[in-house]
Amino acid sequence: MNFDRHHNARLDGVWNYYPNQLIIGSEESQISPSKTIKTVQLPASFLSISGQKDGLATFQQHFKLPESAVGQQIYLYIPYQYGAYQLFVDDRLLTKVGQVGVEGHHQTEMAPKLVSFFPNKTDVVITLQVSSFQHIRGGLENSIYIGFNKPILHKFYRQVMEKTLLRLV
Repeated sequence: MNFDRHHNARLDGVWNYYPNQLIIGSEESQISPSKTIKTVQLPASFLSISGQKDGLATFQQHFKLPESAVGQQIYLYIPYQYGAYQLFVDDRLLTKVGQVGVEGHHQTEMAPKLVSFFPNKTDVVITLQVSSFQHIRGGLENSIYIGFNKPILHKFYRQVMEKTLLRLV
């Protein structure tokens, strides 16, 4: 992962994909034996992944942070996503937007999120539990960003202000 105090990075790329499963951590025992682990390229919609606009899934990937990130406050900026999600770093829930669940127990909320964590090692596992049943789109269609405070805050406020100004017009 390539970010520094002046540049952020996107979490775009190949992720493990667990369709119709909500898992935390990378323990194989949590994965249903009747289900297979797939890989997908993110960002992507449920429609492009499964052929269905609605869905429930876990996306997970291991990342290697720069040495300079260890012990420092690292930010994740999650732009608007179409549905609900919960984001975990190393099995710790950092944020949730809406209510992740099966149809009837899912609640969509579209809001950008800015969260932070203090990694104690360079290897981290990022897990996103995602569901979408009430929207014309679903999945993780927008890039998620990671980095130190200055470039991430700049990206966050710039995008939030653009969306706010567009709504006023």
